[in-house]
Amino acid sequence: MSEEMTLKDLQSSYMDLNTGMQELQKAMQTTVNANVVMPVEYDPELKKRVALQTPYLEFLKSQGCVKSTDKVKVGYKIKSNKTKTNFMLEDDDIVSYTPSEFDKRIAYMKILHYNINIGDIAEKAAEFDLFKDDLEDGLIDMANTLDATLLEGSGEEEAKDFKGLFNTISTNTFKLGGDLLTKDDIVSLTEAIIEENGYPAGLVCSPEVANQINDIYFPGTVKPLEYEIVGGYKVTGIYTAAGNIIPVIVDRHVDTSKGEKLAVFDTSSIKVREFQAPTVVPFAKTKLATSQSIIQVITQYNDAEYKNGMITGIGRDEDRKTKTKLGNINFNILGTDGKPVKGAKVTFTDDDNNVFKSGATNNRGLAEMIQVPYGTYSVDYDTIPSGYTKINVADYEVAAADSRVSLILTKN
Repeated sequence: MSEEMTLKDLQSSYMDLNTGMQELQKAMQTTVNANVVMPVEYDPELKKRVALQTPYLEFLKSQGCVKSTDKVKVGYKIKSNKTKTNFMLEDDDIVSYTPSEFDKRIAYMKILHYNINIGDIAEKAAEFDLFKDDLEDGLIDMANTLDATLLEGSGEEEAKDFKGLFNTISTNTFKLGGDLLTKDDIVSLTEAIIEENGYPAGLVCSPEVANQINDIYFPGTVKPLEYEIVGGYKVTGIYTAAGNIIPVIVDRHVDTSKGEKLAVFDTSSIKVREFQAPTVVPFAKTKLATSQSIIQVITQYNDAEYKNGMITGIGRDEDRKTKTKLGNINFNILGTDGKPVKGAKVTFTDDDNNVFKSGATNNRGLAEMIQVPYGTYSVDYDTIPSGYTKINVADYEVAAADSRVSLILTKN
């Protein structure tokens, strides 16, 4: 005998079925959404902000060091042969081919992740686009994390460690023991890299070390920015004895907790492989919130560390605040007849033989010398127009932001 179904039973059965259908639809929708990835399109202004905060990463991109790959486990070789290409004569026998010796390394991809979980009510109530704002924050945060990791590395397991630049250099290393940086230190490092068949393509350091480099190469001046990385972002460059320019990448992500340092690197040795560029991955959508993430999958290796070098143990210049006060000097040069002298130039020389030169005086006998560090200088004439004879000039102290100096030339 069959049981009769009451109205209550039918309602309960319908509710169970309806609930099951809703859960199934939600699961199917979540599954579908998880497979929908959206590459992030960089806003030009956002790209500039990222470039300002992550100069080392942007430099590597500009040098073609960041390339895409379809593998999550990437093989690299560590180059151990440092031979040069040789010429051969037409009648020479072609030597038999032998594979270069190298050690194989495996690098596993690292995943950078930034979660975005915004309530729908908050999104609708906000006066600006919350998702777009969080998306921009996420991209900047990920770029900063990647920049710091490219320099300093991360992880503890050797086989899976994301190797940073400073953690891979072992051949050309110099320790200063707390001394300030000198030009000889930089020259010695670049020459050591060149001897290993490396090409010094860039120098990366902290702001403190960059100030010391500026003191060495451009004393008392503010060197015009001259090397463009990307999107109008430029850096100062220094010239080697060979005549090539080495851009100085000033990066706040250089770890100075154990002392100031710098690295000179050859970009041909640095391999960055990107499995997935920054991509938005939706995870779930409910009535009240949207949960998404920005994902980037990437790794890096230095396959020829001997083409790079670094200097550690650089001391901090605690006296810079007083040493680098700069002053502008306005000259008024007259003849003994009281008339302005046109075309005269003046030099200031400090105790370290650093020379600062003025421009030529104009028709009114006026010239200017800008950004001279405070201190005592010996003053002399660099150029004297015909018809005049110089009078010995006393030492002069630069102790103000703007000074005026009157000098006299003997009228022949």
